[in-house]
Amino acid sequence: MASRAVVMLLASLVLRGERRIPVAWTAALTWGGLRGGISMVLALSLSVVDVPHRDVIVTITFGVVVLTILVNGLTMAPLLRVLGIGNPEAERVQYEVARGGLQAAAAPLTELTEMGRKKHVHPDVLAQLQERHETRVHPAEEAMRGMQMERGVLRDEEARRASRHLMMVEKEHVMDAYHRRVISQEALEAVLRNADARMGELEG
Repeated sequence: MASRAVVMLLASLVLRGERRIPVAWTAALTWGGLRGGISMVLALSLSVVDVPHRDVIVTITFGVVVLTILVNGLTMAPLLRVLGIGNPEAERVQYEVARGGLQAAAAPLTELTEMGRKKHVHPDVLAQLQERHETRVHPAEEAMRGMQMERGVLRDEEARRASRHLMMVEKEHVMDAYHRRVISQEALEAVLRNADARMGELEG
């Protein structure tokens, strides 16, 4: 294990730039160096006549194989979760479920604010309902924090999604201004070209 760690460290130092091995990957590759069939074949191929203590070597090899399968193998999945290496699709789905839960919990609060503005509900009842739904929002927010948004992939996707939404809002407002004759067609086309260019940079 120590020699494998040294080899992986040297490989990560040699590979620089875009080809650099992430530290988490180095740790996973080091711990994932399971010994198995090849080790047993090499041990069993030793000559009974020429190699003294062959039985001891075979027994030790078998013990090392079993040990690494039980220890390294059974702890590999938890290690990958700790290192943040896993199924990106599963992480994305899990995060989207948490985000959907937060949106579902927050939607009634928005509606209650509108109902209060229009005086559709008695203030005491409104306050009671707001307090009840706010207790749903906090656990949903905690669930999203638990998705470890510091992971680059999820964070970057969230930033792109939010930026894309804001750009679409900009274009809708510009189109609305044009239909209300607030801006000219030339101004509309110039603004839309700029928005499309920024959208292309974002997607790129």
